[in-house]
Amino acid sequence: MESLEKKSNIQLLKDQIRQKETNEQIHFLSSVVEQSFDGMAVANLNGYLLFVNDAWAKMHGFIKTGELIGKHLSVFHNKKQLTNDVEPFNRILMEKGYHKGEVGHIRKDGTTFPTQMTSTILRNENGNPIAMTGILRDITDQKKSEDKLKAYNQQLLASEQQLKATNQQLEATNQQLRASEQHLKATNQQLEATNQQLRASEETIHESENNLRALFNAMTDIVFEMDYDGRYIHIAPTSPELMFKPPEDIVGKTLHDIFQKPEADKFLEFIRKCLNENKINIIEYPLTINERTIWFEGRATPKTKNSILYIANDITERKQAEEELKHSNSLIQQERNMFMAGPVVVFKWRNTEGWPVDYVSPNVKEVFDFSVKEFISGDFFYAYLILPEDTERVATEVAFYSKNGVKNFIHQPYRIVRKDGQIIWVDDFTSILRNENGDITHYLGYIVDITEHKHAEEELIKAKERAEESDLLKTAFLHNISHEIRSPMNGILGFTNLLLEPGLTSEEQHKYIEIIKNSGDRMLNTIDDLIDISIIESGQSKLAVSEFNVNEQIECLYKFFKPEAEKKGIQLSIYKRLNTQEAIIKTDQEKVYAILLNLIKNAIKFTNEGSIEFGYNKKADSASAELEFFVKDTGIGIPKECQQTIFNRFVQTDLGLSKNYEGSGLGLSISKAYIEMLGGKIWVESKEGEGSVFYFTIPYSTGKSETTTNNEAESATKSEHEVKKLKILISENEESSDLYLTKLLKDYYKKVFHAKTGI
Repeated sequence: MESLEKKSNIQLLKDQIRQKETNEQIHFLSSVVEQSFDGMAVANLNGYLLFVNDAWAKMHGFIKTGELIGKHLSVFHNKKQLTNDVEPFNRILMEKGYHKGEVGHIRKDGTTFPTQMTSTILRNENGNPIAMTGILRDITDQKKSEDKLKAYNQQLLASEQQLKATNQQLEATNQQLRASEQHLKATNQQLEATNQQLRASEETIHESENNLRALFNAMTDIVFEMDYDGRYIHIAPTSPELMFKPPEDIVGKTLHDIFQKPEADKFLEFIRKCLNENKINIIEYPLTINERTIWFEGRATPKTKNSILYIANDITERKQAEEELKHSNSLIQQERNMFMAGPVVVFKWRNTEGWPVDYVSPNVKEVFDFSVKEFISGDFFYAYLILPEDTERVATEVAFYSKNGVKNFIHQPYRIVRKDGQIIWVDDFTSILRNENGDITHYLGYIVDITEHKHAEEELIKAKERAEESDLLKTAFLHNISHEIRSPMNGILGFTNLLLEPGLTSEEQHKYIEIIKNSGDRMLNTIDDLIDISIIESGQSKLAVSEFNVNEQIECLYKFFKPEAEKKGIQLSIYKRLNTQEAIIKTDQEKVYAILLNLIKNAIKFTNEGSIEFGYNKKADSASAELEFFVKDTGIGIPKECQQTIFNRFVQTDLGLSKNYEGSGLGLSISKAYIEMLGGKIWVESKEGEGSVFYFTIPYSTGKSETTTNNEAESATKSEHEVKKLKILISENEESSDLYLTKLLKDYYKKVFHAKTGI
């Protein structure tokens, strides 16, 4: 009875120690997150708050954190948010122990705002859940940027329509000039009207340029233009919170006007080195902004002989990962000294070859999977447990410390092979035992399993490498996208001004208008790609399944690309496998069209001579039938080592192709995302210098086609007749847009009314 009571007291003491450690862990986490600029909170498993920092309270409209302690997490959500956001989020969190996603929140005053939430289940040393943590970031500005992006696309589309209308009017003017000199006066009047439209188009283009600049400013990096003397020429403050001073206080001033002399001298030397060597230069540095230290990576690129384009990228998270790695190493060292990484196994082995074991602690099976009996059988050697790759190093360390007369030493971590074959990492604190003559008789080792710490360290290193790769890829993309926007914009503005010059021939006018149209198309494609990839990454892209004839879609693409292929001297052909009835399939028509459009466009872009063939086959050798599409070209081909990475975002920039070929590098990434949404896959077969074949599959799902009835045909004819009797109101405050709509709709109305506003 006395023995049982003693064991019970020991167990109670252990439970109290564990509870104390749990409380200390929660207290430590609270003190760390209190300094964060993100909202952070800790709640128990029932959802009641144990801790919130000031950022969390202020974000929700509360002055003091104390008034939130003990409240349930549901107070930060309305009923709709709880149903649509919180419940799905919590299910994944409880299943995986960690989740990150967008969740709607509500402030104290009832207003709502979107957030990026990262939550983790905290566990004690036994793996049991003890609490939940949440890290919150307000993403309202990000959502506003997405809305702006949509608006810019609409404005660019309107500009393209205006340019097309201008082209039609110029063609009509040229026909009238060739027909008769008697209509010279009328022709001059029409040319004057055309010039007015061109001036209006120029204003629209300037407005589009401003919108594009606003789009550029929505990016997360800061872009400067500086001269050789360190003077700020232009600033695109994409993230105001990252600015050392407001832009209006910086433009026109030099580095020495803004920073202390040591910092200014350092930055100026960096800029001049970039210009003198005429190559990209990179620097990392910290700045204290609003009492917060932010690390930047500065990338300077020569723009002219006397100026550079400087992109400042926030790398604070990467630096924090590096600090966390150092901190992790420090913790491992502390745990090694204090034996807190796990259960400590005590060994005593003889100082003879192989280190035969004389004693081992009873908990050895928990770590090594061998029993005590197996270890002390008399012929068990500790050295044989060490992974062969580490054996020589461990033996060298033992010999070194034994020779130098130390009493205790710590091994570098090494690996042990357990009885079940599992390889684990261990720390080894060894004491050297000597007899009265000073000769070494035994070694006493305290072994700790640190496998989890090693894995955590490896994950931190991988996270750091991923962050560095992401930074490089983002910077390269910014350079490329800047070129893809500025180049066509310069073409549009430059040749629009040339069109306003008097005395142009008809041939010159046609040539300039064609350049303006091509530049507008190129810029629109870039914006479309940016919008598409943004929608895909935000998870907002949805399928719109409908029935359509895939043969008709193939023929439509053939007719669309045939003039462009013939212009380059490329033979274009198509291949269709199904008859008309079988070719009616059910899937997302727009996405299939976009995929083929991207692949054929790339084939023409990267093929200078030869042929391009595209089409599809029906594959029925699998569990369910599918269509296998292909686009085959005789172009430049793709190196074998790049055939997987080309489907990643911005890879054209990464491969150095952007110097010779236009494009944002997003087409294949968008196509791959669409194909996976449709339930298929994409791959490429290619030989460098010989050409490429891109394949992709989608499920073959058919539906019955419906023919138009006589009543429907009669109704359509009747509707077309009635359309021409319409009275139309055009509400538009832009004179050029009003004129364009009037001309565009002239065949559809009996009378048109005009209004400056819709009020």
